[in-house]
Amino acid sequence: MRTTHAGALMPHLPAGSADAIAWYAPIDDRFTGTLNHANSGVGACSSFAPTPTVQLYAGVIGWTNETVVWSIGWASVEDASPVISASADGWVEISWVNIDGSPAPIGNASIGTLTLTATINGVPIVAGQRLLAVTTPPTIDYPAIAWGPE
Repeated sequence: MRTTHAGALMPHLPAGSADAIAWYAPIDDRFTGTLNHANSGVGACSSFAPTPTVQLYAGVIGWTNETVVWSIGWASVEDASPVISASADGWVEISWVNIDGSPAPIGNASIGTLTLTATINGVPIVAGQRLLAVTTPPTIDYPAIAWGPE
């Protein structure tokens, strides 16, 4: 823990990070993507080329072996929600699903707002520092998806 100038306890965040968690840019590539809390963007929620956005990746900025537990919240009128499909070493993969709950290929994505949060060494990420991903009904072929910081 660290102390602020007012004496309040603040959670320890990874070195070099004031924000702790971030979407990767590009959103669908944790192998070559970069983490920045301000990363945001838009796309189509589809598993079809040329730019499929079915898996979203986020991570802990400056991860240095902290224990990270990820969780998602889902606000929608539909039953099907995106799921955490993998996580390890300070990163998480979220897989979008179809409205009926079936996995890729995505042709009719679940519509709603996902809130991604985590605890780092048992300390929750504070409100305002979480991440969001929102899908909206399609305007042409596939649902639109937007992601960014809370």
